[in-house]
Amino acid sequence: MARSKRSPLGLLLGLGALLACVAVVTLIFMDGPERAAGADPLLVERGGERGMQVPDPVAGGSQGTQPLLTERAVPVPLETPPRGSASAAGRRVSGTLLRRSDRSPLSDALIEGRHGQTHSDDQGRFALPDVGADELSLVMTPDRQPSVDRRPRVVDLPADAGDLDGLQFILDTGWLLEGRVTGQAGEPVPEARVLLRRGPQEHGHHYLRADAQGRFSMRDVVPESQARPSLLLEAKGEFHGPMQLLVDLPAETRRVTGVDLVLPAAGVLEGQLFDVQGALLSGGMVRLPWLVSDGWVQDAAPELEAAVGVKRRYRIEGVPPGTYVALASAGDSSPRRSGEAWEGLLVSKPGVLLEAGRVTTLDWNLSAPARVRGRVTDAAGNPFEQADVEALWQLVLPAPGRFGSWTSALRHATARSRERVTGGLETVLTIRVGQTSTLRGGGYELTYLPRGELLLRATTTAGGELAPAERELQLGGGEDLTGVDLMLGRGLSISGQVRDEQGRPLLEARVLLVPQSDVFNYREDDFRDVGADAGFSLSGLSDGNYTLLARCPGHRDALQQVPAGAVGLSITLSPAPLLAGQVLVAANASPLPSYHLRIEDEAMFMEADIDHSEGRFEVDSLGAGTYTVTIRAAGYAPEVQAGVVLRRGEATELTLLLRRR
Repeated sequence: MARSKRSPLGLLLGLGALLACVAVVTLIFMDGPERAAGADPLLVERGGERGMQVPDPVAGGSQGTQPLLTERAVPVPLETPPRGSASAAGRRVSGTLLRRSDRSPLSDALIEGRHGQTHSDDQGRFALPDVGADELSLVMTPDRQPSVDRRPRVVDLPADAGDLDGLQFILDTGWLLEGRVTGQAGEPVPEARVLLRRGPQEHGHHYLRADAQGRFSMRDVVPESQARPSLLLEAKGEFHGPMQLLVDLPAETRRVTGVDLVLPAAGVLEGQLFDVQGALLSGGMVRLPWLVSDGWVQDAAPELEAAVGVKRRYRIEGVPPGTYVALASAGDSSPRRSGEAWEGLLVSKPGVLLEAGRVTTLDWNLSAPARVRGRVTDAAGNPFEQADVEALWQLVLPAPGRFGSWTSALRHATARSRERVTGGLETVLTIRVGQTSTLRGGGYELTYLPRGELLLRATTTAGGELAPAERELQLGGGEDLTGVDLMLGRGLSISGQVRDEQGRPLLEARVLLVPQSDVFNYREDDFRDVGADAGFSLSGLSDGNYTLLARCPGHRDALQQVPAGAVGLSITLSPAPLLAGQVLVAANASPLPSYHLRIEDEAMFMEADIDHSEGRFEVDSLGAGTYTVTIRAAGYAPEVQAGVVLRRGEATELTLLLRRR
């Protein structure tokens, strides 16, 4: 949409002969000119100020712009003295507050004078009976609206005027969005949930339900950034998955129509929870945190969860088709992380298939939590009091490790491949479900653990050369194990330096060490910064082989397989080309703010979920060569693939278009 530069808040009212001849005076609080037909009196500018051109009642002409009442923004409301304070003779000020977007009444706005205050009623009306004759301003704040811009507005009053009745105050409370939610075939999505994903930071998210025809109207919304006024809307329905739409907010109007969201088909998961005795539970939570697809595990949408409701059932709507890992917990809280560990996690279902347009029923039988106690010692058997102990739940998933050995860092978990006892590879999801620190005497206790395969791991918090200790357990529901001791061994180190091709230290470099894997992904938080001389030393390692990844802005990533104990490594990074791009919706060339990006060649691939208001991405860690770029987004088809040739030291820009299904 076309944009105009935002102009300052201006002076808007001329009085004089107008007060004597006109019953209703309109004050318009706004930050840009209104051009709609039939709008309020023409706004004109004079000397950098904005006022209202008023017809002369005698000559029939114009008496000019007389901005006697002004409106300006203030950081805080004026202080209100106690009632009964001495003041000059009072006068009455009354009127109606209206929204600029659609001229609807603005209720529950706060109107403050120096000696009193009131709120507008459900018709936007207010009256202040005791405004001092020496009082030169009122403060108006729409403080009770859920998402409105709450900045106070100050209205300057003329000192020599009497009662001011019948005023109309038009406040710029934000934009009005009107639109419709439909499926891919154009059918309405009744009762769709429409969410303002990015609103003002101080107001949080704002959502509502569409009507039976899929129509919705969202009032009083303001952008997070005034540099480019836009809002990110998201919608989903019972059998329709989520879809996001970036809406540009035009400066010339506060009303945006035709905001249509087209949703892809989705499924529903519902069921009940039962305790150990088979009794139906009235509380609990079920989540779908991870999606299993094509031999790989990835994070699912974070909102795919539901609590057990008043009918003692849970129901998760709008789930995109696929196979999920499902988790359930008893109690009133969700399976969630406390610090770095999950709490309340009792049961898992590693392969739950959801299909579009169908309801999948899944009931749960929860087990009693288990407990494990023991001691942590050093290699000589002495109690070790500076250790952390964590319990890692190991879930075998219905997805073979088709990439060979691999590791994938997920939200709240890690997935990896491992060899089966019977041969071949299997996929294992590792979830931290408990953590604690050793007490005096090296003792530890882990409670509220789920049944199944667990890995206990102890690591030192004191630094040094001690290697982690690990122990595998098979826990039953309600089991209480004691004497589960862990012995820290003598650790090994890997050290070296990161340089460029001229041998100069790369001080902005970061390094990551993982157990040897052919394929892996990572989180940025997993990297460690190099030292002052671009050196690194990773200690406390168990014996074995590792994969070392070094990266630096503007340079190609370097991978090296190294054994524990290797010292004096020299990692050289070469300059990398820059690959940048933008993903647009083909219908209107608007940016697509959320999508999945995959870049690959014959030897490697990288994937990322992109969340950017302009739909942009940048990658500066690839080497020169030919790559395939693939974009996927829910509700859009087909996948867009583009072959791109990257050359050393050069920047390449892509623009990719996606069409709705």
